[in-house]
Formats: sequence, C-alpha cells, structure tokens
Amino acid sequence: MVVCRVLVTGVCRAGAAVVLVAAALVVGCVVGAVMVETQRLVEFVAQDAVRRYRRLLSAFNGLVMRLSMGLVMLLAMVVFVVAVVVVVGPVIIIITVWVVVVLGVMVLCGVVAVVVMGVTVVVLVGSLRRKRCLFRGCG
Repeated sequence: MVVCRVLVTGVCRAGAAVVLVAAALVVGCVVGAVMVETQRLVEFVAQDAVRRYRRLLSAFNGLVMRLSMGLVMLLAMVVFVVAVVVVVGPVIIIITVWVVVVLGVMVLCGVVAVVVMGVTVVVLVGSLRRKRCLFRGCG
C-alpha cells in the first residue's frame, strides 16, 4: 500500500515536472516571437526618423535585446529549478523512475536552452541586418 502510494506520488510529480518544462518551452517560443514582432514594429515606425535618432534607436534595441534575453534565460532557469525540486522532493522514489524522470527533465531543459539561444541569434542577426539596410541601403 505504501509502495503504491509512493509510486503514484512519484509519477504525478514527474508528470507535473514535464508539464512545467513544456510550459517553459511554449513561453520561451512566445516571448521570442513577441520580441521579434516588437522589434519589427519599432523599426517600421522609426524608419523616417532613423537618421536623426540613430544613437537612441541602437541603444534602445540593445537594451530590449539584453532585457529580453535575460528574462527568457531567468525564466528557463527558474522552471528548471522548480521541476528538479518537484521531482527530487520525495527521497523514497524507485531509482530507475527517478533517473528516467531527471534525465527527461534535463533533456527538455536543454531543448529550451537551445530554442532560447536560437531565437536570440535569429533576432540579433535580423536586427543587425535590418540596421545595416536602414543606415546604408540594401542596394
């Protein structure tokens, strides 16, 4: 009876950890998409005034990039810590289940980190490419 209850509790916590990591992945993708669209909107609105406010615009884009990247990384780390605490909380879980769950959480968090880094690189490269076209022309 006690073993069944421990098993059910472990499986429920493992499922909760997987749901948390999946939610982090979705939030990371949404934040990245919003970040890209926000930069496009800012650059579209500022096209006419870009020559006069070039320094202000580049400082603003740099600030948005740093804040967004830091926020997404912080969110991924917090979700990873919460998932690990939820999974590792009960000490009396069968070792094979524990190892499989922790490895799964680590792999999913690695996927989140890769997605976050990919979004950051795409946004950074796109931002640099658009700035070059705005300032020098894309002829």
